[in-house]
Amino acid sequence: MTKTVLKRNLHEAIEQIEDDGFLQAVYKIISTKVEEEEGFVLSPVHKKLLDEREASHKKGLGKSYSWQDAKKEIRKSVKK
Repeated sequence: MTKTVLKRNLHEAIEQIEDDGFLQAVYKIISTKVEEEEGFVLSPVHKKLLDEREASHKKGLGKSYSWQDAKKEIRKSVKK
């Protein structure tokens, strides 16, 4: 069974279930898995800040470093 068929079958089966407790348990399992796969999620405030910094960078206004420069700076700070 392909993922697409499995998802469709699950959706159809869930539509038929009337047991609230069972549905809540299934929802908890699914929502936990979704959170695991999403990984880290930014808050709206942090997302806005990163978007602003990205726009600044694209305009050439933001400060940025090459990978080589970043490694040099990191190594300097670790040696102190």
